[in-house]
Amino acid sequence: DGTTETIEKTTTDSVLYSHTYEDTDRLYTVRLMGRATAYNSNDVSTFVLHSNSGGYFGENLFVLKSLDGCLGCVFPTMPDGSQPLFKKAFYQQNEVEGKIPAGLFAGIHGTPREDMFALTFASSSFAGIGVPLFDDLSGGLSYGVFNATFRTSHLKGPSAMMKMSDGTLKYLYEVYPDATYPQVGACYYGASGLDDYSNIPYNWTYWNI
Repeated sequence: DGTTETIEKTTTDSVLYSHTYEDTDRLYTVRLMGRATAYNSNDVSTFVLHSNSGGYFGENLFVLKSLDGCLGCVFPTMPDGSQPLFKKAFYQQNEVEGKIPAGLFAGIHGTPREDMFALTFASSSFAGIGVPLFDDLSGGLSYGVFNATFRTSHLKGPSAMMKMSDGTLKYLYEVYPDATYPQVGACYYGASGLDDYSNIPYNWTYWNI
């Protein structure tokens, strides 16, 4: 709507930001700029577009139509190694069009934190996954890092890829060949339209309900 809001936050407490638009029938483009300098150590998501309360399901705060840019540039890995949390960030955004943009999580390196990308794109309508989606993550996987991340049947093209430190590209399941179900379970459940779906290890595709 032509307005810009500047927010300075000096603590790591969780805050819900909002903006009221006069015309609810218009399509608005929202741009998020800035750079985080510290993260809350608890399990509150760093960035989420819907209510993160009430357990497994939440209510979308607004309808996302498209996504672009580099979220990891705004919420990167801190110099002390602490990591952002994108749990359920785009969960149930089922009117979004186009692919998840390549490089969305560029700027995030090192060992991923628990539940870091759990349900991030689950039940969304993204058409595919940009290549590469991630930069060079390294270290062991904690509980739930990629749990149900892409649990959807809409995805086409290649599954998620990572740009390694030497510049090569690898699929997530190639980077973490020994990943367990608690770490990556249901990551690609229902995403059988992916080009490499037949090569994805079982732990990444089945849902133990």
